[in-house]
Amino acid sequence: MAWLLLGVCFAHFFSCLAEHPCEAEVNVACPDTPGAELGRCLRNPEEHETPTALSSECTDFVALNLACAEDIESHCDDAFFTDDTTPCLTQWTDSSSLTQRCTSVMSWAVPQILEAEEEPVTDELGLSDEDYAEKMEWQAKRKAEREEAIKKLKEMKAVDAERERERVEKEKFKREDPEGYRLMIEQQEEDKRQATEFKRRERMMAAALERKRKEEAGITDEEEPKQAPKSKKPKKERTEEVPTKPGNSGGSWLKALGCLGLVAGASLLGYKVLVDMQKEAEENRPVKREKKNKKKHN
Repeated sequence: MAWLLLGVCFAHFFSCLAEHPCEAEVNVACPDTPGAELGRCLRNPEEHETPTALSSECTDFVALNLACAEDIESHCDDAFFTDDTTPCLTQWTDSSSLTQRCTSVMSWAVPQILEAEEEPVTDELGLSDEDYAEKMEWQAKRKAEREEAIKKLKEMKAVDAERERERVEKEKFKREDPEGYRLMIEQQEEDKRQATEFKRRERMMAAALERKRKEEAGITDEEEPKQAPKSKKPKKERTEEVPTKPGNSGGSWLKALGCLGLVAGASLLGYKVLVDMQKEAEENRPVKREKKNKKKHN
């Protein structure tokens, strides 16, 4: 009895924040139960985590979800026990598409919604422009979110499963055959090294083929700027060799011999002048000595 009272208190507490008629009961009695199984869980007190009494509104909502289960799966993207369940069935889905069982339960499970739908409609589905826009927005949002979540979940599961499988296999192999495990690691490293070397050789071969193709096609525009500085030096050497032609060789040699003769003559003349000066200096030395001796005797 105490647990039942506690469940009722919790239900009243969560009813303030309820998004659908059974929000409070779900949070207390079946918080971890999937949406499609909430109806069965709420109707069976033995499955409640905390004994909870269902309100009349929640009881009607449970009946609606159970009776319209097929319609919710087909037209509402499995939106069981959400704030979109009732609008989807009553506003966003054509009533002719619903099953007879769902329509009959809706007549008494959601009377307030049915009364509100007596407003004028603008299309053959019984939807106003506002309702139709809301429906399309909701469907697009739910579809995008679901597809993205499913895609990420599948990718994560596949990657994690593969990594875990490889890790378990490696650990098992390492325990059972340490030497084989070491050789396997070395082989993997060698394979990586060979793959890198193979790629490097491929790049070199591709470059060589490209150079050969350009040579065969006569394309040398890219190579000429690089060879231009080297061709300057041979040009200078050619200009220096120009005077060695037969017509100019005699004149150059005569000029060289004439210059050499002038240098030799100037050298001989300077040498002769130097010798004469030395002789004259030697002849004058005795005269100076005699004059000094005479002065001493006097």
